[in-house]
Amino acid sequence: QGMAAEAGSLFDPNLPYCNVEITPYNYDKDKAIAILEDAGWLDKDGDGIREKDGVKLEGELLYSTHIPVMEDLALVLSAQLKEVGMDMKLNNMEVAASFGEQEKGNYAITHTWTYGGVWDPHTTIANAKPSPGNNGALNRAFRLIDKAAELIDELNVTADKNKIQQIYDFLFKEINDQALFLPIYYSKELVVYNSDKIEDYRFAGSLGSVYIPSIKLK
Repeated sequence: QGMAAEAGSLFDPNLPYCNVEITPYNYDKDKAIAILEDAGWLDKDGDGIREKDGVKLEGELLYSTHIPVMEDLALVLSAQLKEVGMDMKLNNMEVAASFGEQEKGNYAITHTWTYGGVWDPHTTIANAKPSPGNNGALNRAFRLIDKAAELIDELNVTADKNKIQQIYDFLFKEINDQALFLPIYYSKELVVYNSDKIEDYRFAGSLGSVYIPSIKLK
């Protein structure tokens, strides 16, 4: 509803090559607690924060202020993590400073976004290639995928649609299975028009662009 739709994967399945069969993670507080306790993270001193080998389960949630909704999302996420015994301190910065901290790896959790519309999935994935000097959140995550750099290089040069789909299938399943990202929402476009003269408008999939042929006059 409204300006966003719940996301179950990194990219909207309606985008090219993105309708990959995966099983999204549902909210399950009890399962989260069980996983933490099985891994040895226990709240031994009763302060509400789990610890293991003398180390508290805490960190910093880094986000940038140029996306207004992130303030609310960060507060919700921090509160939900606190419920399972993880303490996340909020650190909000303007976008350039936020990117700088991401490059340094100064965070436990951070947020990022895809290019959207006709640019995806290719542009986001191409820029996520793990390579020396690229240390953004996407680049760091893709380092955890076996041969990700080689696969992305192949995407950039092949015209074989079947091969392209195979690579995206592998990458998207790895992203999901390793829980490298927590998809939150897909942004929606908003249009305002004079209903006395325009009957309808059909979005064309390119964010921020007005597609004239999609305007249906009365």
